[in-house]
Amino acid sequence: MTMNLAFSHLPIQLGKVPRRHASTLFSLVMSSTMSGLMSALLTAVHTGVDAGFSGRWLAAWPISFGIALPLGLLLAPQVRKLVDRVTE
Repeated sequence: MTMNLAFSHLPIQLGKVPRRHASTLFSLVMSSTMSGLMSALLTAVHTGVDAGFSGRWLAAWPISFGIALPLGLLLAPQVRKLVDRVTE
């Protein structure tokens, strides 16, 4: 099954990712989302939201993502086991 993007003028189709890659894809999506939101929030809190905010945030995001992705990939199996032990 393919998904057509909303850009009808572009010939882009995305296929589904095989199930065996679900854990890696989850870590990628979660770490990019969390690192993006956290870096934006902390950049805003510490430096304010002004004309230079986007540049400061986009400079900080790759650093936080570079830490979040390996940690997410490394810690996900242990966290999954912990959650399995404490849930019914």
